Amino acid sequence: MTSLMFFVPIDTNTPAYSQEENNQENDLVFEVQGLRTTPITKNFQLSGEVWEKVCPSNQCQIEEDGYSSYVVLPEPEDTDPRLYTTLFFYIHDNVTNKELTPLQKRFVERYELSISCDVNSVKDIIEQENNIIYKCSSEYPDLSKSNSEENDPTYYFRLEGTYDTQNDTLTGTGEYDRESHDIE
Repeated sequence: MTSLMFFVPIDTNTPAYSQEENNQENDLVFEVQGLRTTPITKNFQLSGEVWEKVCPSNQCQIEEDGYSSYVVLPEPEDTDPRLYTTLFFYIHDNVTNKELTPLQKRFVERYELSISCDVNSVKDIIEQENNIIYKCSSEYPDLSKSNSEENDPTYYFRLEGTYDTQNDTLTGTGEYDRESHDIE
């Protein structure tokens, strides 16, 4: 099983991309730091069936394009805590999309990962001195093309996540659940 992951090296602002063969447990892995200020992706991996569908050539590169300015994070006064953010990125496939112009490629290769995660139980709120850890889960996080056309599916994941308020870090793993061909 193949996946693509990228890390942001600490000494530079340029993401490094690499293919990995070792992620067989999860179809989606991510870690985002600085959600309250400027989100920075520390780890992002797609693998399994979803990766094979979004990168048919298995020779793609991911280029991050930032986060939505709309971010929802749990607060101590929330009665229904949840997390939400969206990562925008490009999946460049110079094999499958070799006949497209650069402008067409920018249009067709742009994706978004909408991460939504609900805190479902009092047991999922862990208070530790000056820190609160929220555990969350959902069946609604989805991966879709930003410029969807009629036949472009949306891929849904079953997600388990953790938000650490002190480190302002959201980590999560997901398993591919289903796809839909509805246009929003």
